[in-house]
Amino acid sequence: MGIIALVLTICLYITASTEKGNLHLLINQWHTPLADKFFISITVVGNGLSLVVILLLIYPYVNVRTIVGLFIAFLISSILVLLCKQVLFPDIDRPVALIGKAHLYLLPDVRIFHSHTFPSGHATTASVLFLYLSTLTTRTWLQAFYAFFTITVAFSRVYLSLHFLEDIIAGIFIGIISVAIAFLIVKRQFKTSSKWNKPIARFHLITW
Repeated sequence: MGIIALVLTICLYITASTEKGNLHLLINQWHTPLADKFFISITVVGNGLSLVVILLLIYPYVNVRTIVGLFIAFLISSILVLLCKQVLFPDIDRPVALIGKAHLYLLPDVRIFHSHTFPSGHATTASVLFLYLSTLTTRTWLQAFYAFFTITVAFSRVYLSLHFLEDIIAGIFIGIISVAIAFLIVKRQFKTSSKWNKPIARFHLITW
């Protein structure tokens, strides 16, 4: 969390002191073929299908409380993102619509959207998943890895001109809030029963 807090603080300062269109153009000018391939690959971690795959992979290795906590966190974050995009900020344009294709470096393999930019759903999804997982370990290197993945997936949205920097900041904040609420709910509701702390596979054997 410390790494993410530091990065968010720096990003907030930058966005507060620079017009978002100019800031995006400044970021957009830095491209390399290797970075293009990397960010196209990493950005898919934030979509729904990849999330399902990741959850299926970790499913046998986590306990019931973790699965319930993740579900609550994703439910909260999904509601908040939908509320922001569709109700509170429906008319905020994405980089292509605000700046124009002619002024941006765009990759041909990336599907471009024009509206509902705030906040970034991919940044929210990545932050919910990896920040929640980081609460389950005390290993500093693993927490740093989760933080790196969160920031990288979020930044990929800016690199690919699918979002502004402020969009991914908001997405990560929503992720943090959602994880915090979910963690408190799970801690409060499931602390009295040890069966919720058992691995999923063993839980099935015991309850069924």
